[in-house]
Amino acid sequence: MDVEPTESEFTISRFTIITQFSRRRNCRLAVGLRRMSPRLALVLALAGVLCAWGDSWARPSLLPLRSQQDGDEQLPPFQGLIGTSIGDVVWSGRYLWVATEKGVSRLDPGQASGLDTGDWATFTEIQGIGRGPVSALAAVGDTVWVATLIDSVIAGLDTPPQVGTGLSFSVDGGLNWKHIATEDIFDPLVPGFELGPTTPVDNAAFGLAIDGSTIWAAFFSGSSVRSRDGGRSWERVLPDGADDIIYGLGQNAADSLLILADSLSQAGADAALVAAAQAGGDSLAAQHLLHRTFEVLAYNDTVWIGTSSGIVRSFDGGATWRNLKVRTDENGFPLPGHIGGNWVIGIERQLLAGGGSVIWAGAQTIGQGQVNSINTSSDDGQSWQFTGPPFAWNFAFT
Repeated sequence: MDVEPTESEFTISRFTIITQFSRRRNCRLAVGLRRMSPRLALVLALAGVLCAWGDSWARPSLLPLRSQQDGDEQLPPFQGLIGTSIGDVVWSGRYLWVATEKGVSRLDPGQASGLDTGDWATFTEIQGIGRGPVSALAAVGDTVWVATLIDSVIAGLDTPPQVGTGLSFSVDGGLNWKHIATEDIFDPLVPGFELGPTTPVDNAAFGLAIDGSTIWAAFFSGSSVRSRDGGRSWERVLPDGADDIIYGLGQNAADSLLILADSLSQAGADAALVAAAQAGGDSLAAQHLLHRTFEVLAYNDTVWIGTSSGIVRSFDGGATWRNLKVRTDENGFPLPGHIGGNWVIGIERQLLAGGGSVIWAGAQTIGQGQVNSINTSSDDGQSWQFTGPPFAWNFAFT
C-alpha cells in the first residue's frame, strides 16, 4: 500500500476539501465541508498534511508484533493518529474516524481539538480489527465498520493482487471489535455464493455502507453483499438482480452469442432462435464488469453502487436496479446528461439546507469516449453533470 501519490490537490474553502492520489487508494481523503466548525476543519486540514508529510509520522515502535486472539481481553487503543497514508475520513455524528495503513483512528471533536497526540485513539489488528491497511470505512453514531487488506507476493508478477482480510466492526465506539474473515462471508456452502470467489486473493472490499440495521459491502471480485443481522449472515445482492455472478470473461461469452446470432441469421434459422441468441448476448454484454464493485451508498432502502460498468441504483433495497452509464455520440464523445466515466470509485450524498440532495460520484475511464470526472445529480440520477479530467476518490459532507 505504500505507493507514492501520483497527483494531489488540497484546497480548503467553505465547501470542499478534495485530494486525489494513486489508484491503489493509499491516500484517499476527499471531504466536502458545509457548515463545519473551524476546529473540525483544522483537524481535517492537518489530516491532509499528515498524508503529505509521509514517513515523518510513522511510529512502528507503537505497534507490538503480536495479534489479539479470540478470547483475549480487549487491549486498549494506541494514542495518536498513527499512519503515513490516509484513506477514508468519516464523521459518524459523534466521532471523526480516519482510516490509515496502520488501522483506524478516532477523535471525539466534542471533547478534544485533535491537535494533541492524546486526543486520538488508534485501533489496529492488536485491538481486534483485520490485518493490514483499512480499505473502506463506514460509521454511524457509535457503530463503525472497516474493511482491511494486505499485499500478496506472487512470483513473476510486478503488481501482485491484494488479499482481502475481511470486515471488522464495533458497536461501542471501538471499545470492542469483532472480525469477520473474507472466507466466512463468501462461504461456497451458502446459497448464492456457490460460484465463489473461494479465495480472498483479489477480493478486498473498497466500499461499505450502513443503512439502519443493514450493512452493505462492495468487494472487488465477490461483488456486492449485504447483512441484515449485524454481520452474522450474508447474502450476495448483485447490482443487476442476476442470480449468478459473472466475471470479466462474460464479455467473450457475449461476443460468442452475438456471433452465433449472426451466423444463425445468415443460415436462415428461425427468427425466434436468432432473437434468443441476440438477447442472451446483449444481456451478458450489459453485465460485463458490472459485478466488479468498488463503492456503495445506502439510505432508506435506496442503494447506489459504483462498478466498473457505471453506477447502479435501487430504490427498493436491491430488489430492482437501473444501470447508469456513459453514453456517447456518433463521434465517440460523451453525451451530456450522463456520467463521464464508467469506473465509478466514489459515491456520496449531499443533503442541502433547503431540502433535497445531490449525489456526487467520482469516476475514471475504462474505455474510449470516457472522461476522468466528478459527476453530480440533483434528481436521483435521472440526469448528470460532470467536470473533468480531475476526479475524486470519495466525498463527505457535514
